[in-house]
Amino acid sequence: MPQVQPPKPQPMKNTTIFDQAERLKQSGMEAAYQYADLDWKQIASKALRQVAETKAEFTTDDMWEIINATGVVTSENRAMGSIMQSASRAGMIKATGYFLPSKRISKHKSPTRVWQSLIYKPQGRVGDNA
Repeated sequence: MPQVQPPKPQPMKNTTIFDQAERLKQSGMEAAYQYADLDWKQIASKALRQVAETKAEFTTDDMWEIINATGVVTSENRAMGSIMQSASRAGMIKATGYFLPSKRISKHKSPTRVWQSLIYKPQGRVGDNA
């Protein structure tokens, strides 16, 4: 009986250390999102929409204020990265390219990305039917 040989792995084209790092980052973000609490993910998504509709620019600190006020927690805070990336891909927000020190004590003033809202709804403008 002939032995079946496993297929030989094909070399990846255009693979650099940066490509590998990006794949690992994506994999980690997917795992974090998968293990995050379902209620937390829903609240975080609602907080994102609320902040993006009311602020032209913001950081995730603004979202954490809303999330923490609900009392809902998750064991996987890193899932916030997936939520932000999904919103960016959906055209709700975009990265500005600059950072501010985090206001959250647990982050020790680490640099936090500033996001621009693409769904911002300014209040009180002439012609608004609010």
